[in-house]
Amino acid sequence: MPAVMAAREAARRSECLSNLRQIGLALQMYVDAQGETGVFPYACILPSITPDQPSLVEVLAPYIEDSKSVFCCPSDVKYFDDEGISYEYPATRVAGKTRRQLVTDREGRARYSSTDVWLAYDYLPFHGKEGVPKSRNFVHLDGHTEAF
Repeated sequence: MPAVMAAREAARRSECLSNLRQIGLALQMYVDAQGETGVFPYACILPSITPDQPSLVEVLAPYIEDSKSVFCCPSDVKYFDDEGISYEYPATRVAGKTRRQLVTDREGRARYSSTDVWLAYDYLPFHGKEGVPKSRNFVHLDGHTEAF
């Protein structure tokens, strides 16, 4: 039985990473649609905390064929039902900024790699098994996904 549970969690983690990859691609298409000076969208971090901003689901709908299921982590049993999204978007750090601004300091010097900048991630460490530190999945500016 433990092997079956581990296999199911691995499948959920893989689906979550796939969802985040699609969200990352939708964010990149959103920026690209604005041209060379495109910026990342203003969207709420958590719908119940910043309800004056549109949800990331609403903002990215045209770029993901209106598929709301992309925004649901299969290991999330709380947030999606309450908030309509399982992933956090760090709007205070990325909204209104270009890709270049996300990797440079105030003087325009390269400070970060695109592999260092997070675009979205699980609200909580949903992934893992009991008794073992759980992990969160992230999508980065360069499009790769990984668990921490």
